[in-house]
Amino acid sequence: MPLNPTHAKHIDWMRCQIWDLYADLKAYKIEEAFQTPQFREEIRSRFDELCRTRTNYETLNGHLKRLARNKEELLGVLDDPDLPLHNNLSESDIREYVSRRKTSGSTRSEDGRRCRDTFTSLKKTCANWASRSGTTCTTGWRG
Repeated sequence: MPLNPTHAKHIDWMRCQIWDLYADLKAYKIEEAFQTPQFREEIRSRFDELCRTRTNYETLNGHLKRLARNKEELLGVLDDPDLPLHNNLSESDIREYVSRRKTSGSTRSEDGRRCRDTFTSLKKTCANWASRSGTTCTTGWRG
């Protein structure tokens, strides 16, 4: 949350720079014509320059330092265009746990929590496996 109009301007400017960089990463990922060593280096240089930027807003500076620390992960698509540009898959993996916990309130015991989490994990694993293999996870579950 910006503390004053100057901070808000810094955030808006930085947000534009980040979205521009993201658009170029997306183009690199999708368009084979952009997958050149020159474009890859241009993106890396712009990322480094962006992370070296310092403002009078310390919170923003801290976020930029964190971006710099995560450079390899954030720019991984430059080395492997098949990598996703986002973490939506990771977020969707935990979404079911969170929604179950919120709707049920909680479990009555630690055993209940472990049971709920185990079966949720099994359900997610079977769904992922089924989507990749085209079959279902039913072998050995007959009771």
